Amino acid sequence: MMLLTSFERMRRYLASEANGSLEIDESNLIDNQPNKRDVLPWIQSASSQVEKYLGRKIGIESRTEYFDLIPGQKEFWVAAPPISTLTSVYEDSSGQWDGDSESELDDPIIGSNSYSFITDTDESLGYKSKKAIRVIYTGGLAYHATQSVYTLTTDDDTGWTAGYFIEGDSSGSVGIVKSFDSINNRLTVEVLYGLFDSDEAITEYTTERLTTASGETGTISAKYRTALCEAYPDIVRACEIQVSHYYRFKSSFELSGVNQDGSSLRRPSTERVNLQPETRMLLDIHRLIVFP
Repeated sequence: MMLLTSFERMRRYLASEANGSLEIDESNLIDNQPNKRDVLPWIQSASSQVEKYLGRKIGIESRTEYFDLIPGQKEFWVAAPPISTLTSVYEDSSGQWDGDSESELDDPIIGSNSYSFITDTDESLGYKSKKAIRVIYTGGLAYHATQSVYTLTTDDDTGWTAGYFIEGDSSGSVGIVKSFDSINNRLTVEVLYGLFDSDEAITEYTTERLTTASGETGTISAKYRTALCEAYPDIVRACEIQVSHYYRFKSSFELSGVNQDGSSLRRPSTERVNLQPETRMLLDIHRLIVFP
């Protein structure tokens, strides 16, 4: 499971919400250590719920999946679309996968929407079996929820400082420098807000208020890896809305105490723990509902 937002983004979201203002003031940020133990578990919980609601795996990685087979079936829908690389498709009519009866299917193809793979139309699969098809593929929506990797123009300096902030000169987007690969000229950035353009100039600052420039500047020539928050911002925002709900009402989700006839009793909280309507509204367009 991929965490669908970060503590750095959430501590700013919660601080702005608490202060009733969108203005970022470092002195108002949720303190790092005492609140991390509260916020991170809610991020994990909300990320799991969002992924289950979407019906899909979000992180891009190599995956191995097995499918039951019915006679004549040729198309199979994977758990982590879109498929970017189809490595191999094998069959084993026994479903045991012990190396004795498995064989590779020739020339499988990725479906037109990259949500599925299709076996060779000339392949005869006229039997019914559990766990008969195995696919190895790479798929998913993003490598990381909040960290993008940008390729910079080759004449940029190499003095980018981890922990400093960058701003997109045209988009106004802001992120935190995580690392710089001087060999490939790639800058890894924790995107805090906004969407960086693939061809914009960026400026580095020592603080998030962007009042003191470090002297480092550059130009993004391409996005090597785009974070989920830039490629699918509504999924990340939906998770953040849910985390905010959990954090604000965290005491309501725990057992609450009541008094009855002078005795202290414990009872489960009656607060809803389902996804909020605002969360579902942002997610509905990305739900993976397949009718094979």
